[in-house]
Amino acid sequence: AKILDLGCGTGYLFLRFLRRGFNVTGLDISNDMIQVINNSIHENEKHRAHLLVGDVEEYMDKNQDDFNLIIFSAVLHHLFDYEMVLRKTCKKLKPGTKMLIFFEPLKQEINSPMRYAFHRTLSWLDEKSYQFEMGIRKIPLFENEYHHSDYQRQFGGINPINVEKILKEESFSTLKLEKYCARRFGISAWLANRVLQTQNTFNILAIKI
Repeated sequence: AKILDLGCGTGYLFLRFLRRGFNVTGLDISNDMIQVINNSIHENEKHRAHLLVGDVEEYMDKNQDDFNLIIFSAVLHHLFDYEMVLRKTCKKLKPGTKMLIFFEPLKQEINSPMRYAFHRTLSWLDEKSYQFEMGIRKIPLFENEYHHSDYQRQFGGINPINVEKILKEESFSTLKLEKYCARRFGISAWLANRVLQTQNTFNILAIKI
């Protein structure tokens, strides 16, 4: 199977699929992140790994390859018009092709201001702890690249209902929708999901019918 990982970053999904024997093409706008992945690829995997530096919108306009799975890896919220890119991508895909929209900021109403305040405080502590740890380990965070065009987060994230509507209109059927609270550390994620019961992230897996 052939997989296209758009916004592959440092390889969170790319390397997992590669290690399972898939042929994986990864695209990211940051050359530094692509180099991180390249350094993590084993010699016997290189013939199945293809890495490209470039813009998602431009790549999808020109790309004609057939893939069994298209992944938008936390990339839709960085696009100025994610709806247009999503529709154009859907139109190019053949029936049976799967799409994974992964790790996108969830737009939702705030029902409890107090719970939201605890949610934000936990988020701040989690992020500061992560920055401190990475500083000690001398690992770059690539924050400038990540926030290069964080358009949709400025408006509170993306509503998955809108994404599902677009997918349905483009002949896709949703297989699974996940909503959860993502954090850097397990204890922070556990507190958010089990105690506060707050959500900030969603994934959608769909197939073209």
